[in-house]
Amino acid sequence: MARQILPWRYCTKPGDTALNAQQLDQLSVQFALPAEDLAELSERLTWALGPHYRPRSIFRALEAGPKGETVFDEAMRELSKAHNHLEKAHLKLRSLSISTPVGEDRYQSRYQRLFGLLLRAIANIETVEEGFKEAKAAGMAAALRDLPVKGGVKDERRSMVCGEIIRFWDEMGRNVSYSTAPGTSERKGELIRFINAIVAFVTEPSAQLTGETIKDEITDMKRFLSIERRLTEQ
Repeated sequence: MARQILPWRYCTKPGDTALNAQQLDQLSVQFALPAEDLAELSERLTWALGPHYRPRSIFRALEAGPKGETVFDEAMRELSKAHNHLEKAHLKLRSLSISTPVGEDRYQSRYQRLFGLLLRAIANIETVEEGFKEAKAAGMAAALRDLPVKGGVKDERRSMVCGEIIRFWDEMGRNVSYSTAPGTSERKGELIRFINAIVAFVTEPSAQLTGETIKDEITDMKRFLSIERRLTEQ
């Protein structure tokens, strides 16, 4: 089954937010989640739905052109360099003992948050590298965008939105999973309900994802979170 493409409500103007106060309160009551944490999720979704994030599909199922392959190889080398630089920065920061001014404990938590963002960046780039390598090994081809492209369009914005929601669910200590109804094979579960509750708020007109589409997004994100945790534990 093909994954869905939805009519996302983009956050393009100053002051636009993915979720308003009423929606945050509704989600807080329905899923027993702190409103202040949901407000942070709304900020992440605002970025995912903003104009600064412009989805780009790199791989297409078409015969590779030499220029496209060359550019792809160059991009892979740049990713590898970036990965190495981030790893070096991580090791240097780990060697430091950070102290904060008396009475300014918030800076310690801020440093820890920034350190976490660095680990996330390392996990992100490792996931990107592995994903591209797997796609290449599976027979996908890279082509320059000025060449004709055949095939369907992937809703990359959906993956961004679902990824942020699933990450948030995991951070709240909830179980990142779904269940399958016997007989119908319908995908069900609290996480699926949570994702669709938010999707309904950030689409216009309001829309829902199928359980099968959400199942695929959960599978992809669980793989990413596993890599991220492995890096954090090193």
